Amino acid sequence: MNAFQKAGAGTTILPPPRFLAMQTGVELVFSLRHDDKTCPVLQVVSARNGEGVTTVAWDLALVAAGPVGLRVLLVAVEPSGSWPGQLFQDSPYGARVAQTRQLGETRLHVAQLEAGDTPAAWLSSLQSWREWFDFIVLDAPALERSAAGVLLAADVDASLLVVAAEKTPLDEVRTLRDRLRGAGGHVQGTVLNQ
Repeated sequence: MNAFQKAGAGTTILPPPRFLAMQTGVELVFSLRHDDKTCPVLQVVSARNGEGVTTVAWDLALVAAGPVGLRVLLVAVEPSGSWPGQLFQDSPYGARVAQTRQLGETRLHVAQLEAGDTPAAWLSSLQSWREWFDFIVLDAPALERSAAGVLLAADVDASLLVVAAEKTPLDEVRTLRDRLRGAGGHVQGTVLNQ
């Protein structure tokens, strides 16, 4: 997150993804690009805190905004960590678009959905953002902390589950998957992390 580099004339260069293989990221991004009329929204979520959701979400956003060349919005849903606040204070910005911040002259923007907002307000923001961006990645809180991912499941195109390999009990992963599906969501796949 602090790896943004200046590249002359005030432009900013996006860093490469830290953990996600470039080809895997590209394939995942294109698996969601179902048509050119709507902006796909991918939610990245886990059952427990500390499973690596933020890292996976960032890596996907970097791949989509960098090599793929899409105009990308990375959204912190009910942020509890420091990344959104840190970026909103410390990073170079381009234009503000629909309550988002552009990182320098890149194709990557960031935004937040606050815990105090209603689900209807979240959906209104998502609808507005779909008009401005080519791809939206939601960094959702773990189910053990918040049901936000479940509340948003039906309004995103897909959910990607992040699971700490050999740490997270299978029943917790199944519970998350079943709750997302029960809310009308589509589970795109699972990332085994760590």
